[in-house]
Amino acid sequence: MVGLVGSVCNLVAVIFIYRSPSLRNSYGLICVSHLLADVGILLVHAIWAGPAEFFNYSILLSESSIGRRVGQLTLLFWYAAVYGQLQIAVNRLLAIVSPVLYSRAFSIRRTAQIIAASWILSLIHVIVFFWDECGFMFDVERLVWFYTDSKCGEFLSFYFDFIHGNIICAGVILMDVISFFAIFKRTKESPPAWQYQSQGGFPDPLRSATTCGDSCSTPRQGCSVWGKRLLACPAHFLPQYPAHRALPSQTSDGTATGERRSNLGLRRTSLISDQGDKGTTRHGDCFMLCTYNARTVSTNADLHALLEAAGRIKFHVIALQETKSKKSEVRQLNDGTLIIRGEKFPSRNVGGVGFVVHPSVVHLVDSHEILSPRLAILRLHLPRRKSISIINCYSPTLTADESELDTFYERLEDVIHNEKSFYKFVVGDFNAQLGKAEDDEYRIGRFGLGDRNENGNRLAGLLSAARLFHGNSVFMKKDHRRWTWESPNGTTHTEIDHILTNRRWCLLDVSVVPSFCCGSDHRLLRAKIRFSCTIEKNVCHRGGGKRAVVYDGAVLEKALSELDWHIMEDPTEDYDLLLQKLQACAERASTPQTTNLERISIATKELLERRRALRLDPNASHIEQLVANACCRRALQEDLQKHRRKKILEAAEGRRSLKKCRRDLRDHNIPLTALLNEEGIVTSSRREMEAITERFYTNLFRSSVPVMNPNIPAGDEPPRILPAEVRVAIQSMKPSTAPGPDRISADLLRAGGHHLHVILAEHMSSYLRKERIPNQWRTSRTVLIHKKGDREDLRNYRPICLLSVLYKLFTKIILTRISRTLDEAQPQEQAGFRQGFSCMDNIQTVSRVIEVCREYRLPLVLTFVDYEKAFDSVETNAILSALVDQGVDASYVRTLADCYRQCSTTVQLFQRPITIPIAKGVRQGDTISPKLFTAALQWAMKSLNWDERGIRVDGRFLSNLRFADDIVLFSRSTEEAQAMLNELNEVGKKIGLRMNRTKTKFMKNAFCDGERIELEGTQIAETMSYVYLGRSLNMENDLKEELGRRRRAAWAAFGPLREATDQLTDHELRAHLFDSTVLPALCYAAETWSDTAATLKSLRTVHRALERCLLRYNRRTQLQAGLRSSDLRRISRLHDPAEYVSKAKHRWAGHIMRREDDRWTRRTLEWIPRETKRPRGRPPARWADVFAARMDQLNAQLETSQNSRRRRPRCSWMTMARERIEWKRCWGPHDK
Repeated sequence: MVGLVGSVCNLVAVIFIYRSPSLRNSYGLICVSHLLADVGILLVHAIWAGPAEFFNYSILLSESSIGRRVGQLTLLFWYAAVYGQLQIAVNRLLAIVSPVLYSRAFSIRRTAQIIAASWILSLIHVIVFFWDECGFMFDVERLVWFYTDSKCGEFLSFYFDFIHGNIICAGVILMDVISFFAIFKRTKESPPAWQYQSQGGFPDPLRSATTCGDSCSTPRQGCSVWGKRLLACPAHFLPQYPAHRALPSQTSDGTATGERRSNLGLRRTSLISDQGDKGTTRHGDCFMLCTYNARTVSTNADLHALLEAAGRIKFHVIALQETKSKKSEVRQLNDGTLIIRGEKFPSRNVGGVGFVVHPSVVHLVDSHEILSPRLAILRLHLPRRKSISIINCYSPTLTADESELDTFYERLEDVIHNEKSFYKFVVGDFNAQLGKAEDDEYRIGRFGLGDRNENGNRLAGLLSAARLFHGNSVFMKKDHRRWTWESPNGTTHTEIDHILTNRRWCLLDVSVVPSFCCGSDHRLLRAKIRFSCTIEKNVCHRGGGKRAVVYDGAVLEKALSELDWHIMEDPTEDYDLLLQKLQACAERASTPQTTNLERISIATKELLERRRALRLDPNASHIEQLVANACCRRALQEDLQKHRRKKILEAAEGRRSLKKCRRDLRDHNIPLTALLNEEGIVTSSRREMEAITERFYTNLFRSSVPVMNPNIPAGDEPPRILPAEVRVAIQSMKPSTAPGPDRISADLLRAGGHHLHVILAEHMSSYLRKERIPNQWRTSRTVLIHKKGDREDLRNYRPICLLSVLYKLFTKIILTRISRTLDEAQPQEQAGFRQGFSCMDNIQTVSRVIEVCREYRLPLVLTFVDYEKAFDSVETNAILSALVDQGVDASYVRTLADCYRQCSTTVQLFQRPITIPIAKGVRQGDTISPKLFTAALQWAMKSLNWDERGIRVDGRFLSNLRFADDIVLFSRSTEEAQAMLNELNEVGKKIGLRMNRTKTKFMKNAFCDGERIELEGTQIAETMSYVYLGRSLNMENDLKEELGRRRRAAWAAFGPLREATDQLTDHELRAHLFDSTVLPALCYAAETWSDTAATLKSLRTVHRALERCLLRYNRRTQLQAGLRSSDLRRISRLHDPAEYVSKAKHRWAGHIMRREDDRWTRRTLEWIPRETKRPRGRPPARWADVFAARMDQLNAQLETSQNSRRRRPRCSWMTMARERIEWKRCWGPHDK
């Protein structure tokens, strides 16, 4: 009865095997063998044992020769069934636990050999029972099979029935238990089976791993085993029948013409398909890895053509060869696509490899390396801690030197071995024809194209050495679906682009995509891969850039007036309600934007469509395709250039910012590619870079210095915020600034009228009265802006906080109220972020002190102090103590204290936001932050007793000058400079500031003794020149280095301007752009220069070169046209730089002399050392020589004037400069 039930179960299994192509494999063969054994046992019972029981055929089955023969036949089928059950258990266990070993052990041929061996082994067992002493017969009376009563029978019954049977039974049970727990574990890690059924991933439960061991499917069904590793059987493991050529709507590579719906760009793919999408194809949730020799992607037009073609196919990563880019670069487009391009060979227009990464998988990118113009690596990190390495190759051709080919393959082999990823894919243009597999080449499939060449032999050797499998030849394709390169004459087609992998079972298909066309003679090769678990769709990747929104002020005012703007008690809840209402009003007031000018014209799009049609047309000639490629390439380049020129010209004619226009035209940004860790080792892994950033800024913003909490006295309630204050603060905001986390923009506030000002004033007055801010204002987004220096060092980046616009409006109002109090507490040495002060004050003072000390031979040491992350390091309690000490109203201090309580920010380098708590520092991006920092710095430095240190200037000692955190110390000796530096370091550490020992430097003149200065035992560097506030200073007041810097700055400013000036026909507008952009860069800080003929000549030389470039002349064409420099000046209508400098210096001198606040600029200008005499001889050129000479000339004219009736006293230029009108009159020609 048990045998009958088992046979019925096996019969059902065989029926399913017959009906399901996905089970026509090794497991199906084993099930058929097991069924034959069960059927044989049933036939023996039906023919011999059954009739003997009813008709008493004892002569046939008991103690007879025929009875022994029937027993032997029964044992044959019995042992065949036992070994079949053992094979099923082994098959099921390997399929779940080790798919790679399974694919090797249970191929169709090897499975047939195993089945044959099991039957032969069963027959060997039966042969023993041919002996008469070892009979095996059926007892009719007891209805059992028994051994004869002999020593042989006892031995066989003990060995076979007990030991051999129990071992096999225990083994089968053990393997089934292991399989069960493996399945149970995988189902806990993986989504349920029904989810995969809807995606075409898992079959129904009858085909799961619990009932089939080798459930490798045909391409129609998909391939799956319910477990962690989804199996994909290559073609040579499957029977070769028409199931390999699925219907056109289901194939992975389209119809015979190569065109299919998904390749026409009608649907973009992701790594996981929508569960509700019933039309998902069998490979819809696969990873699409492509390789393509683009021939060139060096220009924006080529890149745009490539992306346009890629937008029409399904892909996740495209490995590019022959980019021919002049330099390596990484850019991320506005839609999130990641572009990586490596540089070509420096001396040849050959090489360059790169990648195009789809936005849906950018978050999986871990790192990339451009090893050479022929090798690159892209590393992806999958969920479940799986990693992928994609090695992109561009091999030398057959005509290359033997040594070059050997070097390439040796390095490629080393790169493959050094990669430790679980999945390795080696793709690219190998310039190798591999052909079909030869004898014993199991790493190559049976479906190659063409004959193997020399490079093909090298590639075959690489497969064996690196333990890789060739993906192209595994799958059966027609020849026209297999070739990847076409000869220039269009007659030769070969397969030289290849995809290799170390996990053959993960490949579902490898095929070319004929519809992909962007002008290359190669075709795109695409592999469809299914990993161990379905990758989740990236829902956080960045979409297209948002356009600026314009708000209708009247509609906004009406919408605001229709709502009830009551104030809630809790500031957080009140701000939530305020945001909801503001966003609703903003949505109503936003006006639809006109569509931007398309970068590609309609005519060019038609050309691209014609080229695509020609590529798919079998009757099109090769010459037609070449002409179409050239026309499309030229049209794309012209369209992109025309679009850029038109946008820049519109901005120039509208007198808008060209810098903003160029920023809007950029369709990409440059992400970080590598960072230095704490040990100084460069890492390019994105996860490690995020970890480095998180550790760096967590340590930076962690409070490290204990500062006592300030004792904030009680105060009166602050006055209410007026709508007029809100209006003035909004008007002072820059338009089109980036919004904060709440997405409220400054443009929305600027579009609002009086009603909005009243609403905001009431809510902010409530927050100020309660001295509490909403919790939404405590969070921010931080953007890292590179300053200068190594881009891989995080210390060279400035973290700018993108705060809520309403929060900045609130702090702007508070700043306006306390600004005067804070300024009055600052000394004259501080010129940073103070009304009426500028960096020119400090530059003028330092250069004047250098000039006097040089003329009178006084010793001078200048120490330039640089703090590490000064604004981010100052302690919050130090800021609050400074505010209390400087007399700021207590209510504002408590409100600001609440603003800096429990704050956090998010830094997003790539896709994952990193949350960092903030316990110290001021927010860079908040208008009140500079004032708070300078208040804390003054609070710390006021404890320094420097009344008798520094340089004596008319009875007062000048010890230091400050511009925010840029501090310069004045001293008469290196010993004094060292003492002052260490004292400043001590007081700075009390508020959290730490000096940068690398950038802190000193400079001394020739009259100063001493050799070195130490900071806490560490010697700081001495320099001969130092760039202070943008101007190069030295102890000789030599302007040669500074003039070189001004020349480079002028050309750098003129470079981006040429795109607009070359198109402008309005000479006045062109001159205005030049004079407002280039001339200030050329003459920066010229007010503080000592005028000499050589200086003016150098300025004029640079200016004339720029002028010729502006008018599109050079020296040769100028001479050919017979034009003099004066003629060019008349055409260009530019301002003369010498006149510009003279006018600026004249204006600056009058500004200094009319100041009555006793600042150091005027004091040093009037300074004449009394304790020493000037040496004999002609002094060096002074800053005021030009004014003294001019006044001498005017005085001489007055003395010799015929109309002068009496002698007038001589007038000093300093006296004249104090009178604005007189000063302008004496310098009249420069005011024209």
